[in-house]
Amino acid sequence: MIGLLAGAAVYTLAGFLIAPLAIKHWIESPNVSGPDCRLRVQEVYVNPFTMFLSLRNVTLFEQENKLLVSANVTDTEVWSIDRFRAGKPGRDVAIRSLVITSAETGQPMLAVPTATATGVTLGAPGALIEATHVSLERPDVALTHDTASNHFLLTWVSAAGNGRGRACISLDGLRAVGGQVRLRDDAVSPSVQLELRDVVAGAHRKTGGRAAVTEISVDARVGESGSIGMEARLRSETGRHPDSFLMQVDDVDLEPLSPYFRRKFGRDIVAGSGSGTLRQERNDVTLRIDNDLVFAGLRLGDPDTETVDDTLPLELALALVTDQAGRGGLSVQYSLSESQTQTVAGVFIDSLAAHLDELAARPFVVLAELAGDDDAVLDEITFLSGSAETAPAATDTLTLLALALELRPRLGIRVRPAYDPAADRDAIAAQQVRLHIALATSAGRRDRDEPTGPNFNDPRVRDVIDEFAGTRLSEAQRRAIARDASDETTTYRDTYLALVANERVSETVLRRLARFRARSVIDALEREGIDRKRFRIADALDTVTTDAGTVPLRFEIQVRLPSHDG
Repeated sequence: MIGLLAGAAVYTLAGFLIAPLAIKHWIESPNVSGPDCRLRVQEVYVNPFTMFLSLRNVTLFEQENKLLVSANVTDTEVWSIDRFRAGKPGRDVAIRSLVITSAETGQPMLAVPTATATGVTLGAPGALIEATHVSLERPDVALTHDTASNHFLLTWVSAAGNGRGRACISLDGLRAVGGQVRLRDDAVSPSVQLELRDVVAGAHRKTGGRAAVTEISVDARVGESGSIGMEARLRSETGRHPDSFLMQVDDVDLEPLSPYFRRKFGRDIVAGSGSGTLRQERNDVTLRIDNDLVFAGLRLGDPDTETVDDTLPLELALALVTDQAGRGGLSVQYSLSESQTQTVAGVFIDSLAAHLDELAARPFVVLAELAGDDDAVLDEITFLSGSAETAPAATDTLTLLALALELRPRLGIRVRPAYDPAADRDAIAAQQVRLHIALATSAGRRDRDEPTGPNFNDPRVRDVIDEFAGTRLSEAQRRAIARDASDETTTYRDTYLALVANERVSETVLRRLARFRARSVIDALEREGIDRKRFRIADALDTVTTDAGTVPLRFEIQVRLPSHDG
């Protein structure tokens, strides 16, 4: 009996007094923490009869990244003192007032009122603390990023699989419920501040095959009505850069993202909301992108230039995809080989910029697709030589162009007046000579200006041509024509052609014709129902050379900026 009592006394003394000191010494020893991590405990309480262990004011820090983890109380029922294992079901580690603090800024990065961990091992291979599953209730996360720092939390808390590098904390599974995340990015100016509410996040590590895969999921609310869902898969070799990434957003306010937009495109987002699905998959160094974005009410601030340019690629690309209701959509498919260090956000913004540039570089192709005829050429129409009347094929072109412009109200057209110095001069000269002949031979007849030319066998026509040739052609020209002609009909035809070549057509007439053509285009599109205010005539005139019997007149796309709406 005395021996039993003595044994109980020694056990009690060792449990309540000696065990806490031994456990504290063991926890804080380098053999447990390793060279990179340190664990400090202010007070250890052990109940040897209930196997209850409580750690007070626990502090865990990692030297290189200078992060601190502190907890007021950490309680568990110890299943096995060896290696501080609490892996038996129902014997979890309960943590109160868990806080992760950045030693650089002194600001908390994560605050959790209550946390529980299952299957905890202290001094595990590859980590100071390893847990099978951790659950966080109502966590409050604050992350700040600047040009001189990184998000240390992601590298310090490892969820990687086999072959991972040494980490202070390693997790097989993580779930956070009802949390809040505040993101602050000081690497851009002005600083970006975002807030996610009602966050439900989870991470799970699956082992098997050559490497473990970590699956991450996040659901949260953003702003007044926005929501976001995210899924990612990471292999241990790629670290935090995902092999697959899926994010779905709905009705998210875009204005807080303005600093990012300005850094890439030089423009602020003044208003608008966005929804979309972003998919990205990595295969070795090849990244496949498939993103669908929808925005509504998007408005951009003025460019950083004194003069507003209505052909800015960004303005043009957005106008090409914005409908009558102010809604627009972008579908970005891309595949590229790039460095494994490329971030998801970086690849997304680069691919989006490339897609917008591509749209802006082929506006009339986009309009043709929108009008339902992918092969249609909408950036020019043709006119008959010497006339402001369009060629027959131009009617379909104007109809398709009007249909596309009706669907894209932010777009307008700048019409470039054009004439062919040779073909138009010859056609106008022929018209003038035919008119003179018709007036002299059959005044009052409706067909005096026949496009096929005069009847060279008509005696009255011959008399008029002889009269004109006597006053307008030299004797040497008349003799040469008579000498080379095979018959009288040929003689009068060649004389007529010489009169046409000798006819004077001024530059003013040709320039006036070019502008008449531009106005006829605007008149035709207005008849198709398009507001005349959406068109402008370019100040400069184009001179073209063609042997097709028609003269092309080109269009340019312009964006309807406020200064051009009046």
